[in-house]
Amino acid sequence: MLFRSPIHIQAPSFTLVLACGLAATALATEAPAAAPANEWTFGIQLEPMYVKMYGYEPDVLDVYSLDGPGGEENPDSTTDLDFDGGAAVRGEVNARRGEWGLGATGFWFDSDGSASDEGTESRYPNDDTYFVDPSGFAIWTIDTSCCGNERFDFTADAEMQVWSLDLYAFWSPYSTESTDVRLLFGAQLGGLDTDYDSTLTRLTNSGFGNHVDFSSRAKMDILAGPMIGVTAEHQLGRFRFEGLLTQSVLFGKADLRSVASDRHISDFMVTVDHVQQTFDWDRTAVIPVTDIRLKAMFDVTQNLSIGIGFFSSMWWNADTPPNLWPRDYTDGFESALLVPEKVENLHGKKRDNLFFIGGLGAVEFRF
Repeated sequence: MLFRSPIHIQAPSFTLVLACGLAATALATEAPAAAPANEWTFGIQLEPMYVKMYGYEPDVLDVYSLDGPGGEENPDSTTDLDFDGGAAVRGEVNARRGEWGLGATGFWFDSDGSASDEGTESRYPNDDTYFVDPSGFAIWTIDTSCCGNERFDFTADAEMQVWSLDLYAFWSPYSTESTDVRLLFGAQLGGLDTDYDSTLTRLTNSGFGNHVDFSSRAKMDILAGPMIGVTAEHQLGRFRFEGLLTQSVLFGKADLRSVASDRHISDFMVTVDHVQQTFDWDRTAVIPVTDIRLKAMFDVTQNLSIGIGFFSSMWWNADTPPNLWPRDYTDGFESALLVPEKVENLHGKKRDNLFFIGGLGAVEFRF
């Protein structure tokens, strides 16, 4: 009798099963392929910021005491105009196809400044003579030598608004899977408006005195000029590090205005005499602008990233509210108002370097 050997079916080895499982998992989780070079990709970024302005902190009030009438001046105190930090916003949109693309970036910031000081007899108990001088926006000098100790109150307020809009094309001369460098070239639009108002009131012991109002403005609603720049980014896992540097030169017209008013008043604030002068003129503004931005981003998903960073916008040689005349102009308030050409010649010297510096948060959408 013939016996047939049983047929044995060998179970698949563990190694073979593991290999097949890993292959299937890899196929199931494979990242989508990069967009073809002939397809457009788009990005939108929003960057809320906290920004503070530096560079425009003028000395708006000096107080001196005198060693008798006509004596040596002894500085007592100085008051500077201080601007607050505050919220700002920056946004960006871009579109890319292969090595080339287009983009637009906007920035806006509004800040308020203030200063104050006051003087009473108790502040200067041993000085029969002192004077106060709003020298940063020099109105005039109040000399109290004729009337003994006096009291004064000084307040000042200012507001500054700045904005910019970059419109550009870019080209990527170097790009790998992890690193991308782009050259930017285009135009920048911008605006810078600054308003200053101050009030100085002084009263003698007999109840008479002066009430001086001074306002000054530098207004540049629309500026425009060429812009170039470079931006680079490096991908490290789900983290991405970005840097941006742009340089532009803005051209336009600066509208300048100053108004000074002096009222001689009684103790009941009744005006007994009044002198006022207004100056309006304009000049060409040429302002180089340098922008720097550094960011660290984290890719939450393929289409969403969040991050933090640093931003600085530097406006060089920018027009700011003009002085009326410098502190050493001693011909008196009324005399100076009658010589407008002397005053106007001095206005042209008021320009400052402004630095808008702050931190930012960022959210980016890609599609």
